[in-house]
Amino acid sequence: MSNALQIGGHSLVLCVRSEFLTLKEAIIRYEHNVREDKHASKIGYLRGNSRNNRYIVLSEYNNSGHMREITAGDKEFNDKKYIKALLREYHEKMKADYEAQSKTYKNGKVVKNRWRENMVGFSEIVISFGTDRNKEPKEGLSQTETNFINAQVSLDRVRRFANYYCAKYGVKCLLIAEHNDEKTKHYQLIFTNYQFENHKNLRFDGKGETLKFGRNMQEMGGAAFEGIALRGEPGSKMRHKNIKQMHKTEKEYSTEQEFKNKIRQSIVYEARKYIKKKESMFGKVYLRLEIEDDKAFITSLTNLVLDQMKDNINIVTDSELKQTVKELTNQLLNKGEVIAKNNKLEQSNEELIQENKKLKEINANLNNQDEIIKGRNLQISNLSAELIQKEDENNKLKSRLENIKVDIAQIDKLKQKADQSDTIQSKLEEANADLESKEKTNQSLKQRNEELEASLSSENTLKEDNDSKRLQIVKLQTSINSKDQRISELEGEVKNKDETIENLQDKLTVLENFKMKVISFISKISNLIPNFSRLLDDEPNEVKNEIKSKIAGKDGMGIGF
Repeated sequence: MSNALQIGGHSLVLCVRSEFLTLKEAIIRYEHNVREDKHASKIGYLRGNSRNNRYIVLSEYNNSGHMREITAGDKEFNDKKYIKALLREYHEKMKADYEAQSKTYKNGKVVKNRWRENMVGFSEIVISFGTDRNKEPKEGLSQTETNFINAQVSLDRVRRFANYYCAKYGVKCLLIAEHNDEKTKHYQLIFTNYQFENHKNLRFDGKGETLKFGRNMQEMGGAAFEGIALRGEPGSKMRHKNIKQMHKTEKEYSTEQEFKNKIRQSIVYEARKYIKKKESMFGKVYLRLEIEDDKAFITSLTNLVLDQMKDNINIVTDSELKQTVKELTNQLLNKGEVIAKNNKLEQSNEELIQENKKLKEINANLNNQDEIIKGRNLQISNLSAELIQKEDENNKLKSRLENIKVDIAQIDKLKQKADQSDTIQSKLEEANADLESKEKTNQSLKQRNEELEASLSSENTLKEDNDSKRLQIVKLQTSINSKDQRISELEGEVKNKDETIENLQDKLTVLENFKMKVISFISKISNLIPNFSRLLDDEPNEVKNEIKSKIAGKDGMGIGF
């Protein structure tokens, strides 16, 4: 047995959808969800009083995430300026934190973050409900199913979902709106979409991450509404309508004429873009689509659209039926009465389904008319484009014709003058021919003269350059000869000095030998000569030391000097 409420043997199911929003988009969605006065006045699909809606908002008195319920008629809460100021405050905090960060590229360059206008600092999540009953392609919930859903789903389960979402992704829930003024109760939630811990918006790149995010939301929805509704099964062929699609099918009209008037307004608005009055070349006003009576054209289109959409629009004419539906909705709050009423309503619903099938079969042949109309509209568009092109071509031809007329008049005048001056023209042609011949000859001579002058100039330049180079060569040769001579002289001087050094070395060797002999002799007789040390006082220290070392080496003892 499924863990969800059932109606007619079918379980309640839920669907969770999300959309990431910029600041501008978030303001518009917030205004829509709280039914801001100017915004709500443009909503044409509301069925009940918006004061029956319920709203839970993040308390503006703290930043801890606590939420409180407010009344639907709170004028300050619904004020456009208040909404803008509230969301901009959160936006500025996210922007300041993001731009305080920087990123480093592979090349080492550091760049500070910059918040772009298209960055999505907010998100909206829509929670809607249905049943797992197999439905026709364009078939929605039955009134019985709608009433059952409206009685069973509650705001406290949505708060549970919001807590799951905030805890998982590190964001804040700013608004929970329970809409009871439309056909089926649903919830629209506004969240921040910025993670201060990671300093970035919550985004999912790639199909895989996006699908995972979608599965996570469905799982959180199933957990929040456990025992009431099931999450959608993976791989299910059942498709839920989005909010825009739901709103398109929720419009009601009290009479057929009201519906026709609405269609007429829409067609007039669109047709006026293409059916325009134009001034022709002859001053007669005409329409671009060649339709003299646009009212008849619009009326026929209105009737055609009405016939095509009768089986998709419910026109409610019975005021008592509306009252009965309201009473049934209130009675369904009692679960005991729900089951008893459901059986009768399901039987009535089956009869209505059968009748609806018969109507669809009757109107099946009308589907081909749409293709016929499209073909005719295409033909009209093509003809209009061709007409505009032909008009442009006609205007161009008219302008060319006027210019040709002016040229013809000028040609006539020139012909008259030409007839009077045929002789002059002949002589002039001869003179021009002679002049052309002389000019050609002169041009040839000029060209030849220029060539000769260029050649002469080139030869003179080369001659001057050669003379300069010859003079340089002579100077360099003289300098080389002078240096060669000086080198020879220095080599002779070096040779003479080398010979002198050799002679001096020979003499030094002889003197050194003689000195050694003298020192040896003195060392031998030193002991025989009294006061020998005084004899050496006048001698250089080098000689003294050498004699002393010689004597010491001889007898192994020193002599007192």
